[in-house]
Amino acid sequence: MIGTAILTVAVGVALVRLGWNRRLALAIAGWVLIAVAIVACARESGAWGMAVCALAGMATAFAVLLWSGRATPVRAWRPDRQRLAATPGQEPLMVVRRASVFLLVVPGGGIASLVFAVGVQVAGRRAGLGEADATACLLLLLPLLWASLLAWQMTRDNPRRMVIPPLLVAAFGVLLCAAR
Repeated sequence: MIGTAILTVAVGVALVRLGWNRRLALAIAGWVLIAVAIVACARESGAWGMAVCALAGMATAFAVLLWSGRATPVRAWRPDRQRLAATPGQEPLMVVRRASVFLLVVPGGGIASLVFAVGVQVAGRRAGLGEADATACLLLLLPLLWASLLAWQMTRDNPRRMVIPPLLVAAFGVLLCAAR
């Protein structure tokens, strides 16, 4: 079973890579395959199975990245025509923009992740999880969610669009807390 799951994870990573070229359906199919394979490994072999599948996925992703880097042609370097930092009158605006990106991603994403993790903890307690298990879920989910949210936010092209991901995550956390 683990051999099949490892192969499924590798195929999933390859589909995610193919999805980079604006083929969203392939990327989603790849992520679904990866999730199904990891859950199957966890059911069969517990944490060891999850670790083996995750390691296979990471190794495959590393190989795919190396292959993509090798296959991508090298572009000739040329200096910028006009450096943004040297543009008169733009320095304060750039500082404000960078500060807003930092505030949205680091504390904003952290608070939104914490709200969601607390929502999962509350929902877990309501579902019958013990206090220690619910707290462990919070402690394990918080850094993973924060890192994922950070990656999601940093793919947005301006601060206005960076606001949406933490608001969505925090809203889901509040819904989890409020649900009965």
